[in-house]
Amino acid sequence: MTHEEQQALFDTILRRANRPGSFNVENGIRLTSLSDGGAEGEVRLTARHLNPLGIVHGGVYCTLLDHCLLYTSDAADD
Repeated sequence: MTHEEQQALFDTILRRANRPGSFNVENGIRLTSLSDGGAEGEVRLTARHLNPLGIVHGGVYCTLLDHCLLYTSDAADD
């Protein structure tokens, strides 16, 4: 796969990963970049992400990590 083809694939994945209405987007999670063997994401925290102690719920971090690792492994396999 050429660099241009790989970049086009990454761009397609970014669009699909961040489609409106998806689980991750609805929960404030977004894949921000994807490259050969790496992915970055972000979460926009709101009050709904907090547990009763006012701390970000651990599941938020786990979901962000799960989302990014999925695409990192896909990129590394090509």
